[in-house]
Amino acid sequence: MTYCPRCGVEVEANILKCPLCNTTLQPLDEEKPDYKSKYPDDVPKDEQKPPKEKKKKRLLAFEITSVVLVIPLIISITTNLIIDQTVTWALYPTATLLLMWFMISAPLLFPNKIVVLAAGEFIPLLVYFLVIDLIDNGTLNWYVRVALPIIASIGVASFIIAFGTLKSKNKGLNIPAFILFGTSIICLIVDVCVTNYLFSVLKLGWSLYVLVPAVLSGGFLLYLHFRVTRNKDLKRRLQP
Repeated sequence: MTYCPRCGVEVEANILKCPLCNTTLQPLDEEKPDYKSKYPDDVPKDEQKPPKEKKKKRLLAFEITSVVLVIPLIISITTNLIIDQTVTWALYPTATLLLMWFMISAPLLFPNKIVVLAAGEFIPLLVYFLVIDLIDNGTLNWYVRVALPIIASIGVASFIIAFGTLKSKNKGLNIPAFILFGTSIICLIVDVCVTNYLFSVLKLGWSLYVLVPAVLSGGFLLYLHFRVTRNKDLKRRLQP
């Protein structure tokens, strides 16, 4: 096989003119290589990393993460007890450290279980903001009107990104486009919820400055992605 020097289409060795751009081609004698492949088709089993080795590394990372997070947790609680003889402000760093532990541990312990991963990421967020709201005076103030919609928007945005990524046959510029669309949704919900909570008014403010350029940029990235993909498919069909 040879290639057209003008458009790059692959043609057979005995073709004198390119079927795409009609450029005259120089005939080449097709020679069979007399060497053997340097690389084997299959990697030897003894060179492959066993699943147990990967699991050990994940468990080690989980252990190190737990130790790293529990140290500041103990320091915060101990300091609070020494100064105030009770646990007050230490509840805030404790809740934050526990949230970090849950969100880091889920992908380390359950890397291939999508449902468990989703629950391990979003349920701790729901509990975290609930605890933060209750710590102040023991009643719910902003949790229902602010925290729940924002967490839901993060879930919707994550679903859009994951669904778009999994359903895309050709991955490229469409992935950052999905991320931009998801970010737009999050900013929109945050703006509406915070404005409604503070001023009891439903209106868009700063999120428009994020929404418009993000949507336009995402649309442009999708255009480039499908334009390039279409050109590749056209060249592939034109090859003999």
